[in-house]
Amino acid sequence: MVASRNPLPAKATTPWMPLGGAACADGAVPAEGGALLPLRVAALRDLARDAAGAQSIGECLRVAARSLDKSELDLPFLLFYAIDDTRKTARLVAYTSIVPGAPASPDRVDLGAEGGWPFAEAIAAGRPLLVNDLSRRFGDLPAGQTAAHDAYVLPIQCGTMAATAMAVVGASSRAKSSEPDETFATLFAVGLGHAVANATAVDMERRRKETERDIERARTTFFANVSHEFRTPLTLMLGPIEEELAELDEPLPPGRLARLSVAHRNSLRLLRFVNTLLDFSHIEAGHIHASFEPLDLVAVTESLATSFRAPIESAGLRLSTRLEALPEPVYVDREMWTNIVLNLLSNALKHTFRGGITLSLFASDESKDHVELRVDDTGIGIPQKELPRLFQRFHRIKGSRSRSDEGAGIGLALVRALVTMHGGDVSVVSREGLGSSFRVRLRLGSAHLPADRIVSAPSAADKDDAHVSGYVEEALRWTKESDGPAADPDLDIRDAHEVAATGVRSRILLADNNRDMRNYVTRLLQRSHDVEAVADGEAALAAALANPPDLIVLDAMLPGRNGFELLRELRTAERTSLIPVVLLSARAGEDAALEGLEAGAEDYLVKPFSGKALLARVRSSLALAKRRKESADKLREANKELEAFSYSVSHDLRAPLRAIDGFSKVLVSDYSSVLDDQGKKYLERVRAATQRMAQLIDDLLALSRITRTALNRGRVDLTDISRRILAELAARDPHRVVECVIAEGLVAQGDVQLVMVMLENLLGNAWKFTSKREAARIEVASETKKGETIFLVRDNGAGFNMEYANKLFAPFQRLHSASEFQGTGVGLATVNRVVTRHGGKIWARSEPDRGATFFFTLGDTQ
Repeated sequence: MVASRNPLPAKATTPWMPLGGAACADGAVPAEGGALLPLRVAALRDLARDAAGAQSIGECLRVAARSLDKSELDLPFLLFYAIDDTRKTARLVAYTSIVPGAPASPDRVDLGAEGGWPFAEAIAAGRPLLVNDLSRRFGDLPAGQTAAHDAYVLPIQCGTMAATAMAVVGASSRAKSSEPDETFATLFAVGLGHAVANATAVDMERRRKETERDIERARTTFFANVSHEFRTPLTLMLGPIEEELAELDEPLPPGRLARLSVAHRNSLRLLRFVNTLLDFSHIEAGHIHASFEPLDLVAVTESLATSFRAPIESAGLRLSTRLEALPEPVYVDREMWTNIVLNLLSNALKHTFRGGITLSLFASDESKDHVELRVDDTGIGIPQKELPRLFQRFHRIKGSRSRSDEGAGIGLALVRALVTMHGGDVSVVSREGLGSSFRVRLRLGSAHLPADRIVSAPSAADKDDAHVSGYVEEALRWTKESDGPAADPDLDIRDAHEVAATGVRSRILLADNNRDMRNYVTRLLQRSHDVEAVADGEAALAAALANPPDLIVLDAMLPGRNGFELLRELRTAERTSLIPVVLLSARAGEDAALEGLEAGAEDYLVKPFSGKALLARVRSSLALAKRRKESADKLREANKELEAFSYSVSHDLRAPLRAIDGFSKVLVSDYSSVLDDQGKKYLERVRAATQRMAQLIDDLLALSRITRTALNRGRVDLTDISRRILAELAARDPHRVVECVIAEGLVAQGDVQLVMVMLENLLGNAWKFTSKREAARIEVASETKKGETIFLVRDNGAGFNMEYANKLFAPFQRLHSASEFQGTGVGLATVNRVVTRHGGKIWARSEPDRGATFFFTLGDTQ
């Protein structure tokens, strides 16, 4: 016979009260009103205190077992199981007064298995379950002070969180009722649930930090290994290039010299980046060692400032220095100090476009035993939310204006690491749009530095020359363009032959923030194409809109507006929506290419690429654009012919229709007396059909005129026009009462005649579709969203289902039958054409029998 399982009530009906059940010193059982309440309160209080510092679920459960085992409660035995991450099994982690591995205390429990403790049922119920007749289920149980016939199975959870552990609490056989143990079990489960939740949170945070440390160690090791591996091929690139440049017996042609110079300059830049990355990884791993020497820091810093003056002044900025005499030499590592100063100056130059940069070095006013270096600029400033992360490695402020978008985001992180190695600190104060101030503080003397790393005499400065020139040369690339790309006699001449045959040179807009890359690509393309090169997304967009090119070659990583954002702008602007774009990117892989193509690029080319590959992509994109333009021209001509034909046919149809209408009118007026009722009915149908045909012809002629008529923009008073149109509609239909609400001051820039046609159709629509309303209402108003004026015409008429909204503005589309509301299906197509010609948009919102609202813009509304 299986012991019964009785779920406890969701809430105990009798809260804490003096209850019996605990053994006295002489073995007697206290009567009702005994000392059980204070014992249990004390036990739960001690449990909460003991488990407060637990670092994991297992530790929390073991602490709970020890805490309850040393209490004076009459608990025959305890079992604590931790549920694993799969939530399929639970493992025994703590117990009292029972032998582990027995039928009642298995080491591991399958939560889905039948028999044993009803853990799954307790989890599903979300509260403790009482299990009766333990001897029938498990045999004789080893017990502590008393034998246990029943036990409580408790899911350990906090609030609505899933249970993470299970507890089994033996019930005293000496209790007079289940109420004392039920109450204790419920409160015990709640208290232990909070303790386990706290321990789980602590454990998860510990694991997260360990994972982050492992990732950081792996990343540091990876960068160190990669940097080492890069040095060998870089050495083999730089060596032969420098030998070639040094051993020239006679001047090279300009094209070849330019190519060698670009290769040498960018190899040096890559080497500097690799060295920076390697230094940073060594600092992170604790493998870099400084040599602190007593330097005249004013002289060293002044020399660095002098070296960097050229790129700052070539950018049209001023460099000011405030270098005050220091009371004593300062112990620094010369190379590290060079990195600190030049990184801060480079950062200031990169983000400053007006005003200047000030470099200061002085004894600190706050503490006389400190020296302070400050770099102040009048640049773009830093958003307040970015300041806490500014010195984190690989952190870059997205979308900030910069002279160059190049770099890995480790410059300021390296500055902080180097300053920290000197026992100093670095901080920044900044206001967006006003500039930034970086402050480095170092202690005087050498007592705070490692004794084994102190050098008594300063070293020579000659070895720093190449290091400094790397910074200066890169900064000059941001601020000064070269004289232009040299002609290249070795280019693929296929395009040149085509130009010679046709006499047509395509116009290409190139956007790349790297000067050498701009020159390189321009050199590749300039033989066969006219190339306009710009350095950022804003300039590219302005150039494309001002004079749309035949093709755009676009770098994906541009300062300010990046390549993908620029692509979206180009595709939404009417003048540039069809211009082919070749996207250049350093991101390789199928996902990166798909992202570029989905953004609207015709082609995607991964750096590094060969000149022939670029020329082939440009050639195919231009051919595609040519075919697209030819197709568009043919379609435009076909549309013009069709419109002319429609206009001619519609115009010619008017004469016979007028004759039919006139003679049918005569028949009705002069001969109706000789016609029977059926004849009169047929004649009325002829007249109605003739009038509908005449209206359709008029509508088609109006639609055609809208396309053919020149657009003459001017100030249009929509309020006045709407009043006149609604007054005319009311005069034609005097039996109707319609509430017309027209906002004051509705003014736009547009063609007054076309806008009048548009409003006649929109308001005529509203008048028609409110005809079955007793309290009809038509409103003309406007609203402003994101700085754009949106006009609207709203009614409370028949409305329509939004499933068919995409059909509204196509010719001859009707959402209501002719028996409900008459019409030709051309009116909203006419409205759409007027709006489109103004460079605006139109859309609608509606519900059946709840009215409709038409929204429209007219481009420039000022």
